[in-house]
Amino acid sequence: MAALAPTPGKAQTDNPQDAADGEANIALIDRGIGLPEAVAKATLDRIWDYSNAYRNDDARFIQELSLLGRYHGQYWGVASNQGNADGWEDRRIWAGARMRFLDELTLASNFNLDPKPGSTPTRNRDYIDTLTLAWLHEDKIQLTLGQQKPGFTYEYDTSSNRILTLERSMLVNQIAPEKSPGLMFEQKLNDFRYRIGGYSGQPLGESIDDLFGLLALEYDFGKITGHERMGIQFYYLYSPEKKNEAIVPYRHSYSISSDFQEGPVSFLAQLMMADSFGDRPDVWGFTLMPAKFIHEEKLQLVARYQYANSDGADGLQLPNRYERQVPNLHNNGLGDRYHAGYLGLNYYIYGNRLKLMAGIEYSDMSGGSKGGDFSGWSGFGGLRVIF
Repeated sequence: MAALAPTPGKAQTDNPQDAADGEANIALIDRGIGLPEAVAKATLDRIWDYSNAYRNDDARFIQELSLLGRYHGQYWGVASNQGNADGWEDRRIWAGARMRFLDELTLASNFNLDPKPGSTPTRNRDYIDTLTLAWLHEDKIQLTLGQQKPGFTYEYDTSSNRILTLERSMLVNQIAPEKSPGLMFEQKLNDFRYRIGGYSGQPLGESIDDLFGLLALEYDFGKITGHERMGIQFYYLYSPEKKNEAIVPYRHSYSISSDFQEGPVSFLAQLMMADSFGDRPDVWGFTLMPAKFIHEEKLQLVARYQYANSDGADGLQLPNRYERQVPNLHNNGLGDRYHAGYLGLNYYIYGNRLKLMAGIEYSDMSGGSKGGDFSGWSGFGGLRVIF
């Protein structure tokens, strides 16, 4: 849902309830560097206004009722030393609703309309993306209960509507937990923000078991340094021994990041480390991502370099999107050292509400116990639409 903190360098709205991010969750700790302000176009404004079914801030009970929707579709292709593959994926087809009532309460949901293409989903987790009840007090304190995203690492904490690349970094996807039922407390104290959350590894509606915890801290040094934005973040994730698919197979996971914004230029640096259970190798890695608007706030150039390493064989795995889709993949894409470079363009037709994305990436995985080092090029082209 709406972000309570201004986006780095760009405040999208004076009223946090007005931010049209298509999110079911409110977030005191907002994520996403290099974000443009929505361009006011009368026709598009009218179209997007249809999602706002009701709004009356002076009403005694219900102040807002709106529809949420998200479509992310993308073409992908991989050409590698282990084969070629390509296709179109309806990456996200979500629909939901948000109701703000009694001034400080928000009930919101996002449902996955196409959870498993070609198969029949059997669990709540397959259909329910987020389902939350949030209490927001004076735009400074928030308590959220329900199925939500444990936002570990800056990239995973950033909404998929706002990420600057079509997919997040490989190591982020490997160590971040699934969306899960939980209770999360957030507070904003001027330029300092923190979040504490406890989450269940079981799907929504099943027994609350295998709890894992998250701590997130952030401070914006922008006022001190004289920049629009100079944020520093620290994340810590604790997980019990893995017993189900929602919990990552790492006992302690850490991430330190910094995001910078000055005019059309933004930069993200992110370091991640995870200590595993038993004989599974520990992993660490980093991501560097500069971006710049090269034509007003419409066309954005994005670059990313990511590196990951494990202290034993087969501690890393190629991303399922999309390197693992090649037909002759050796050793299931496992290895102990990975690096990749990405270059892309984002064209914002109507801010993050309607945009086109394209990118090309070279990736390399080496050190697998069964050999077969991977190297290949991936190309992407995508459409993002949110209400």
